[in-house]
Amino acid sequence: MVSRRNALRTGSAVLLAVVAGCASGGGSTGDTTQEPDTTTEETTTAGPKTTVDLQLDATQVAPSEVPDGATVAVAAPDLSQLVVDAAESDGRVDLTRPGDTDPEETLVLGQFDYVEFRDETYDATASFADFAEEASYQYSLVEATDSEADGDVLDYTDLTESERAVADEMLDNGSFAVGHHEERPAAVETFEGHSYLRADGTTHRVRKVVGDYAAHHMLRLDPANPDGDARVVTVVDREPEKGWTDELRAAVAMGRTGLSGVSNPEALLDYLDDVGYVATVDAVAEVTPVRVVE
Repeated sequence: MVSRRNALRTGSAVLLAVVAGCASGGGSTGDTTQEPDTTTEETTTAGPKTTVDLQLDATQVAPSEVPDGATVAVAAPDLSQLVVDAAESDGRVDLTRPGDTDPEETLVLGQFDYVEFRDETYDATASFADFAEEASYQYSLVEATDSEADGDVLDYTDLTESERAVADEMLDNGSFAVGHHEERPAAVETFEGHSYLRADGTTHRVRKVVGDYAAHHMLRLDPANPDGDARVVTVVDREPEKGWTDELRAAVAMGRTGLSGVSNPEALLDYLDDVGYVATVDAVAEVTPVRVVE
């Protein structure tokens, strides 16, 4: 099967020949043929030298318009890692980025009905958490004196079984933690209302640390076995270079971008080989590399 890159190269070589023929005045009977310049990959048979500029053409589409069987590349390394983490996790994973995150945006990778990655198929779900919407909690005990307690003391012997399990975690392992994707168990509420715990004759101060997370997108990939009519897109299992991110984002957002800012555009061309679409955080576009000949 001819790859998109090979087809691109063949097409551009033909285009170069056409341009060269027009420049040489094809109706003349004189021999104006010049020796080809063998130092370049693409040569002309006549006329002035040409320049070739590699660009990306893109047409933004809705995620629902990406057809079944399409192959999607991502525009940034953290999006690639997000898919890897989601495929290996039993729950949601976070896309954490510095700066503001728009709650009106929806993560594109979670809007495809099904995603194929590393030969496995997943039901994809996108979600969003605003600032401090999914806090984490850590409870620990610090030894204190009875005089500090002022009567606000929980006695270990009065705790329920589930409350003792929380206390044992703090006593034995140093802390009891609740992740920001987890719900706090009801047993923790007892320690929320009291500042001290007495266990085995020792008084402890209950210390709570709350971690407020910045606004972030989340992706969940659940293993699935869809029927034959399902729309499944494949996310490529390769990571783009960080230096390509601006150009790939610009192409998806604006429809066309040059690659003058890319140190190795041929490597980017390899990354896009056999890829039909490129996804950013909140948009997806059909992308085609184009050689513009002048």
